[in-house]
Amino acid sequence: MSNEKRATREIGLILAFAGSQTSCRGEGISVFRYDEESSVLKRELLIESGGNPSYVAYRATAAAPAPGEGRTAVRRSAGLLYAVQELDTFEGRPGGGLLAYELEVSAEGRLSARKAASVGTIGTQPCHLALDDERLYVSNYGDGSLSVFPLDAGGLPLEPPLHLAYEGRGPHPLRQERAHVHSVALAPGGAFALVADLGRDKVLAYRVEASPGGLSLGGERTTELPPGSGPRHFAFHPDGRFLYLVEELSNRIAVFAWEGEKGSLEELQSVPTLPESFRGENTAADVHITPDGRFLYCSNRGQDSIVGFEIDAATGLLSRPRHTASGGSHPRNFAVDPAGRFLLVADAKSDRIAHFRIEPETGALLPTGILTELGEPMCLIFGRIA
Repeated sequence: MSNEKRATREIGLILAFAGSQTSCRGEGISVFRYDEESSVLKRELLIESGGNPSYVAYRATAAAPAPGEGRTAVRRSAGLLYAVQELDTFEGRPGGGLLAYELEVSAEGRLSARKAASVGTIGTQPCHLALDDERLYVSNYGDGSLSVFPLDAGGLPLEPPLHLAYEGRGPHPLRQERAHVHSVALAPGGAFALVADLGRDKVLAYRVEASPGGLSLGGERTTELPPGSGPRHFAFHPDGRFLYLVEELSNRIAVFAWEGEKGSLEELQSVPTLPESFRGENTAADVHITPDGRFLYCSNRGQDSIVGFEIDAATGLLSRPRHTASGGSHPRNFAVDPAGRFLLVADAKSDRIAHFRIEPETGALLPTGILTELGEPMCLIFGRIA
């Protein structure tokens, strides 16, 4: 087989990326090959980034020769990987860090990474990334701010970012002493960016526009949530009509109708993430929906479970909760694979990823028995080489 054919066969390969907490037991960013039939992860690359790369994002790029090579190149671009560094100080300046790596695949199919950008986020303790074609949204949990980086033609972040700082607090004395931006969700079609502020119990909806900062300021829509709810992560339904919001502190999922023209939310339902019998401490964390839109899952840290719901296709409402042990302790993050066949859980305090098969008729999670050992996994995402 020619070198070019060997490199070309890697196009379409599914990768899994895991960030970790290097200040504890994490090693950095792990890049895995993912087997769609078995869910097995094979680590191909460890990026020893340091600095607590707790959240990552991936951007596929068209298969092309690596920079500086011609048509006969045997190295191909495998996309861009972004990671936050969840810090208070970065390179001697206040704030966290944002890293970008160019991934390449060799003729023999080996993956490699080259650091292509390293910039400060201005805000402290960045914990989440969201990505569209033109910009990168960084949620800074520590000081409750949002940094929006424009991207150059190659997908690398440009400085300075648009930086929005928020003021206010909620009723929880320890977790809501100030604003705490936890995540951004991009609405279907890309017209709006929604910001979850855990500290102030608010969701802000900004219209995305073709300005340097990318957001229309001054006209944002604010959705007030029940005091002490603590909005954390979102998931839009694949059909774009409904939004599901995890409330970390109240351990509930809020279901909203999404009005895409106006950028407005109408609450339809609020359901608990825990069974009535549970009496311990818990904080709800992550949320994802299967690609076919039939099932929603949310992780519980404390009960250490994944709760699954059926989604009514017409109304968007949730029903039939089913709790499954997460396979470890503190399931901070999880991911549904691109085919909707498997769900993988990052059990941070157990230093492993637990693998589950999704039963296609009921959405039940069935343990596969596969456990991938990994030091304090904090984030898990999938990506496909274009």
